[in-house]
Order: sequence, then C-alpha cells, then structure tokens
Amino acid sequence: MLDSPPSPADDLLDRLEHYRQFLSADELARLVESLEHPRRPAIRLNTLKVDPAEARRTWPEWYGWDVQPVPFCAAGWQITRQDHPLGQTLEYDMGQYYIQDAASMIPAELFSPAPAPLILDLAAAPGGKTTHLASRFEDRALIVANDTSASRIAALRSNLQTWGAAGVLITTAPGERFGRWFPEMFDAALLDAPCSGDTLRINSGRKTRTVSDRERLALCQRQSALLISAFQAVRPGGEIVYSTCTMAPEEDEAALDDLLRLYPQAAEIERVAHLPALASAPGLAADGERIFQPGVRHAVRLWPHLYQTSGFFAARIRKTAAISVDPDPPPVRSWTSSG
Repeated sequence: MLDSPPSPADDLLDRLEHYRQFLSADELARLVESLEHPRRPAIRLNTLKVDPAEARRTWPEWYGWDVQPVPFCAAGWQITRQDHPLGQTLEYDMGQYYIQDAASMIPAELFSPAPAPLILDLAAAPGGKTTHLASRFEDRALIVANDTSASRIAALRSNLQTWGAAGVLITTAPGERFGRWFPEMFDAALLDAPCSGDTLRINSGRKTRTVSDRERLALCQRQSALLISAFQAVRPGGEIVYSTCTMAPEEDEAALDDLLRLYPQAAEIERVAHLPALASAPGLAADGERIFQPGVRHAVRLWPHLYQTSGFFAARIRKTAAISVDPDPPPVRSWTSSG
C-alpha cells in the first residue's frame, strides 16, 4: 500500500522545525496558534486619489467592513470582517485601494521621508510595491520599474495605470546589470527579491512545495547578484531596501551579511526608528554556526504571529561611501517610430 502524501499541516510542521532555534517556547507556541487561523486580508489606500479620513468614515459602513489600521503603514487597513468582497467594489476598480498583505506594505514604508527624485525598483512586477512607492513619494519621483518577466510586465503596467502613477518608467532588462550600467546614479532602490516564498502560511495563496538545495542555492546566488547591483546603482548617501516574502535565513540575513562583508566601509543596515511597531521583529544574529555581522539585527523579520500576516523580511541599507564599479555601456534603444 502506498503512503499517502503529507498534508499541508504536516508539511508546515516539518518546515517549522528549522525555526525552533530562533524562537522561545512561548513565541513558537504563539506562532503555531497563529498559523491555525487565516491571515487578515488587508488593503492599502491610494493617497494620490483618496482622503483616508473620508474613506475611513464611509467605506466600512457602505460595505460592511470591520477595519483596523496597519501599525506600520498609515494608509493600510487590515479587514477583520467583510460582508462585501474587497475585489468587488467601484473604489477597487478605480484604483482607490490595492489589495495586499499588510506585511508587503513594509518595504516602501522603510524609506526615509526625504525626497528621492530618482528611484530604481529592480524586480517590480506585478506592481504592488511600485504603486506604494508612487504614493509614498507623492508621485514626485521618477521610478524606473524593472522586471524580466514579460507576462508579469502586463500586470505591472495595468496596476500602474489603474493607480494613476504618472512618474514611472517600465524597463525589461536583467536586474543584475543595472549596477554596472548606471553606477551610483539613483537616489534610492527597492529590491523585492525573487525568493522561495516560504511565508510559513499554508493558506497564503501560494502553492507549498519543498525547495531543493539546488534551487535554494540558485535563488541565493541571484538574490546576492541583484542586491549587489542595486547597491552599485545607488549614489553615496542613498538608500536600498531589500525584502523577501520568505523566512529562510539563507535568503534574508545571509544576503545582507554577504553585502556587509563585501562593502564593509560603504554599507550600513539602519535601525528603522520611525516605525516603532516593527521594533519587536529584529533580524537574526546567527543561523546555526554562521554568525552574522551585528548590523543584520537592524533588519525586520516579521513573524506571522505578530500581526496575523504572512512571514516577511526587509531591511534598509544606507550607502555611506562611494565604491569602485567597473561600468558597462548600457544598451541603446532606437526611438524611431516603427510606423
């Protein structure tokens, strides 16, 4: 008789085994209990179009929603009750809000409020975080939104049009090349890196499957190359936000640790003092025998039980000094009309 395949719950328990070393017994119990319940759906208001106070006064009454503010995003709501589906309103169709896990609102909120005229979004599709950047900087920045997936670019373009973001240039180039093509040109960069998607939630909308060691190594190598490229592309004094929707340390803290060791005089991971709600979610100091650079603790490791979200990781990196980059000539595109 063939053995039955493991259930999603069994798979989750197997994956949690690795994380026991990072949590106290009480925290682990809270995590397990949290994962028995669905994450809270959330929306982010489009402050380019909507007065948040007016929306808060009217929408919950119109649609039978119970809402609570996202502690680390002023434009975010978590929905604790919904009599009317979030994706079936006129306001949604008009781009007045975006449906998004609250944890995914962290990256754009990590940037300091100082103006950043030129921003690179290195892995932008399908555009949720790009729309957040547009709102965060009041659509006064030029955002270069890059992605290599042709199928996802269509979603990126559609979401930006619906959002009403005017200051976005879409490109489809290898993200690993931007640092050499445009060294120290951008004021800020966001890398929401492709990852294994191990959010720890079996009901997070993603298929759960085991990532092989070979796949994990390839992911880590690509993440590192993209992060180095983003770092090279930002001017001295600029900011880079690195984020993933995985809790795997080798894709999170290890990527930051590699960058700090590569550029010890020019890279600094900053505390995010303006978001006190995230103070209880520091990065790891070590993973097994690997001890990370002390600054890695300044990252944000958002365990799902803290705010009933999916697991998430993010960090803000300050480029404190110029670095040496061997530039490559960027590709040249003809702007001649094809008729």
